[in-house]
Amino acid sequence: MQIRTGMRSSWLAAAAAVLVTGLLALLPSGCGGSGGDTIPTTPTPTPVGATPTPTPAGTAAFKVKIDWGARSRVVGLSSALSARITLVNGDPAGGDISWVVNRPAGTSAVLQSYDAPRKAKIGNFILRVDFYTNADATPETSKVGFAQASATVLADGSLSVTISTYTGVQSVEIIAGQSVAVGDTLDLAFQAKNSDGNIVAVTRGSVFFAVVADADAGNLAVVNGGSSVKGVRPVQATVTASIDGATSPATVVRVTSNASVAVTPISGDLGSEAPLDLTAVVTNAPVGDSDVTWSIQGGAGTQNGTLTNITGTTVRYLAPKVVAKEVRNITLIATSKYDTSKTFTIPIKVSATTDVVITPSPVSLSWEESVSLTAVVNNLSSLIPAADSRREVKWELVKDGTNPVGSLVVDTTNANKATYTAPKRDATITVRAISNYDTTVIGVVTITVKSKVSVVVTNPSPLADPFRISVGKVQNFAVNVTNIAPGRDGSVTWTLTGPAGEPNTGGIYGDIVSTSTTTARYTAPASKPGTGRARIIATSNYDPSATKVINIEIVAGSLDIKID
Repeated sequence: MQIRTGMRSSWLAAAAAVLVTGLLALLPSGCGGSGGDTIPTTPTPTPVGATPTPTPAGTAAFKVKIDWGARSRVVGLSSALSARITLVNGDPAGGDISWVVNRPAGTSAVLQSYDAPRKAKIGNFILRVDFYTNADATPETSKVGFAQASATVLADGSLSVTISTYTGVQSVEIIAGQSVAVGDTLDLAFQAKNSDGNIVAVTRGSVFFAVVADADAGNLAVVNGGSSVKGVRPVQATVTASIDGATSPATVVRVTSNASVAVTPISGDLGSEAPLDLTAVVTNAPVGDSDVTWSIQGGAGTQNGTLTNITGTTVRYLAPKVVAKEVRNITLIATSKYDTSKTFTIPIKVSATTDVVITPSPVSLSWEESVSLTAVVNNLSSLIPAADSRREVKWELVKDGTNPVGSLVVDTTNANKATYTAPKRDATITVRAISNYDTTVIGVVTITVKSKVSVVVTNPSPLADPFRISVGKVQNFAVNVTNIAPGRDGSVTWTLTGPAGEPNTGGIYGDIVSTSTTTARYTAPASKPGTGRARIIATSNYDPSATKVINIEIVAGSLDIKID
């Protein structure tokens, strides 16, 4: 739609030209005026999506030349007696550099140079010149027109910009990157050019704006007879400006708001496939416009996880599966539906922290002894059911060349339990439990196998050392083989030797006869042999390295001996 804003003529017969000289340079898209009298208070906007040019450090002097045209009493630019020059936000101390200048006496055209009262920052600024029919730029109601240019203060060199007030408008362009807050009214900055490409100064009410698409009218309204726009909803609209039959290309104007988005929790540190519930709150939005759109940077899927249980303000995030100690960084985004420029990002760290623990560990066993092992897979997602096979392990008994390593039997009712039985040899055995969920995660238990078999004399008890016996007498001995696996051979072999292991040739040390698997009867010789010493050895048939030596002292004469 279009609304006529007033006089369509933007130029008068008598004129003035403004020359910006010294250290000012024209920006290609930054010159123009507005349909009203408001001086912009910010530097030239940067187009949406563009990277702003940083303001360089330093200051520079500058001057403005005004080419006052022949003076006329017709109300308009030619009647101006004074001007206010403003470099918006150009003061190094903050704020504008603004000063008032008066036209030299007389009615003839004259070119006058005006030095700025102080140095300006180096960078991009808006330069505005307002013309008044009275001296000293007062009162405000005597303003008859203005010229506006977007300029760059350079560190060195000079470039002139001519702002003409006496030629027709050939083209119009709205300065890109402008925005207006919801509820605020803005005189959009624009630039009008003549056929030579020079900036044309215009009188108030010369321009009228139009919102191009009817759908955008609900976001941006044209007010003040078409000379201003007002923000309605924080989206964006395309607008044109028209002066003297010249219409600008459609330009995007963004409507902003002070809405904000907050999410709790503000971050997450999750394990593989773990869930995280989030809640968003949108403030400074109209009632009923507090919903957000949830998204995952890079898109949802196996790499970044998924979103479930989505509502306008809540969501459940499910982390992706990560294995092999991988750490993955994910970003969630909550975007206000009311103002899509307002977002909140939630950094999520997803780590593969699964581990397998075997108990008991470490383990020490005797030959062919058994132990029950239990494996627990830790740090799995709480969403994995207790009976799920992903919580189970695969058991593995590590080989040792061709040597026997025992046996490992997995429980048929619980895959995370197994019974290990040691081999009949000394060895160091390794048993592994491999996670079904992450096969790179392995629990390990080291089992030390060493014979613990021992032979203990149970009769006589207590056993004297040496055991004294008279020549020709008889004594029964009994032993017990301990620390052997159930069902294994607990018998012993009895041997009779001299004190240093000499053979019992001719029964010189007596006689030993086995009476059962663990008992024997010893008969002392009829006469004392040599030193009178002998040895009875009980050797385990299961582990021949396990023995019990009974030292015997044979004495002449009689002793009281109890025979069991």
